[in-house]
Amino acid sequence: MLSVSNPVMRLTRVGDDAKPQGRRILITVAIHGNEQCGLVAVNQLLSSGELSVSTACRGEVSEVVFVLGNPRAVEADVRFCNENLNRIFMEGADVVEVDSKIYERTLTPGIADEIDKASWYMDIHSTSASSPSFCIPASSGTSSKVAECLPVEFVLEELINSLQGTTLHWAMRDKTKVAMVVECGQHKDPASVTTAKRVILQFLSLASKKKVGDPTLQEKSNK
Repeated sequence: MLSVSNPVMRLTRVGDDAKPQGRRILITVAIHGNEQCGLVAVNQLLSSGELSVSTACRGEVSEVVFVLGNPRAVEADVRFCNENLNRIFMEGADVVEVDSKIYERTLTPGIADEIDKASWYMDIHSTSASSPSFCIPASSGTSSKVAECLPVEFVLEELINSLQGTTLHWAMRDKTKVAMVVECGQHKDPASVTTAKRVILQFLSLASKKKVGDPTLQEKSNK
């Protein structure tokens, strides 16, 4: 299970089923420690068997990596400990800034490295107030196409321009990467966990397809 003591989980095709040149998928959860719907969703999917190497790593996918972004903040159930982790990934930087005195800045190198190695990336969040689910895709056309196929209520393509220093900004340094943020609803609303589960499964299904232009990609799952 994904947890504070086990913040990184990898599902990888091995042996005769290995696909070294396949897509590497990264899903981050709890970048903000009080936004735990993604963490709960991943663990529920693992427990139910809906998420496994055989179900997640198929088609074009070689590996799926889940990262719990801010373990100490999750443990304390707070947004962050010292500094907002989702405001310190600067898009134009060559490397992330590390400061051993600031907890969140000790996390950025590992998260940035995982993002850099991924070909598809999704960051799962929730909101403090009641909110519909929505997706913020990277500025690439492919990311927008994928976002339109996710089971969320809105896709907000321009919202990324009003933010700074997010994990999505770091991902956007690579214009070929499929990347997006999904806000699943209010923090403690059970419906946000349901949305997160459906978004994760759909994202992995879309990533498994050979081409983003595959006609089946256009079939948006039911809300």
